[in-house]
Amino acid sequence: MCFKDHLIQHLLDLVRCRMRVVIKVGTQSILTSSGAPVLKTIRSLTTQIAFLKRQGHEVLLVSSGAVCLGRGVAQRYFGKAYGTSLREKQVLASLGQHSLINIYCKLFLKHNYLTSQILVTRHDFETRQHSLNILELVEELLRDKHIIPIINENDAIAIAQCMFLDNDELSGLIAEQIKADKLVILTNTDGVYNQYPDNPEAKVIRVIDPSGEWPDISTTKSTHGRGGMVSKLSTAKKMSQIGVVTHIASVNHEDVLNKIVKGEQVGTTILALPNQQNKESHLDAVFANPIFCNH
Repeated sequence: MCFKDHLIQHLLDLVRCRMRVVIKVGTQSILTSSGAPVLKTIRSLTTQIAFLKRQGHEVLLVSSGAVCLGRGVAQRYFGKAYGTSLREKQVLASLGQHSLINIYCKLFLKHNYLTSQILVTRHDFETRQHSLNILELVEELLRDKHIIPIINENDAIAIAQCMFLDNDELSGLIAEQIKADKLVILTNTDGVYNQYPDNPEAKVIRVIDPSGEWPDISTTKSTHGRGGMVSKLSTAKKMSQIGVVTHIASVNHEDVLNKIVKGEQVGTTILALPNQQNKESHLDAVFANPIFCNH
């Protein structure tokens, strides 16, 4: 199947009335450098997700931000500047996660949706029983027309040796386990660039064919997050291997989620490889040859 056929098949897949979409948003997309929430962005994000939900789509949000938000809370309320040790980050996560989910709860409630919170660690996916338990819960939440599930890594109790690389990896694992149609990774850039984004000649790569060469990009990580564009592309590559289309786009692009779900070209689209394994056997594949346990 040629590249054109891949793209046509991707567009045909969008004809279906209902899609299952995992949306991942990073720390720097929803918080300032001082740890204050960017309410305009978060309000837009929740409004768009609520719209997709009303259209009959099944939507799950993976949101970072607990540590950075906790840092801002600690600084504002009692003037303490925490460091970057694992223990201090755990304290900040325990402070910030409550505030983060509270923001989402209030904003989704304005659209008459309840918010559920699921905090996980890598350890939760190490056995079939634990993974199935999470999967069954998420499936039940997705089927409920009144609930928006939000997932984050439980940084407050995760140990260094068993942490996800970042929430890009976590969102990919969730998308794989629930057999998502799309993984949408929202960031501060317009997509994947063919050069360093600050270069005036840099252009967004609109479509990446996974059967060809992958772009060589900067290894620069985000200031507050653990990942970067390299991590996002790594997750997208793994998604392509199991038949999931990934989109990397700016959270600030107007109506970005609805446009992506409708099939409009926004940001960078990483197509899925054709003729991949039957998604019905996704859990068996995870435990037989876990593609997300390669570090």
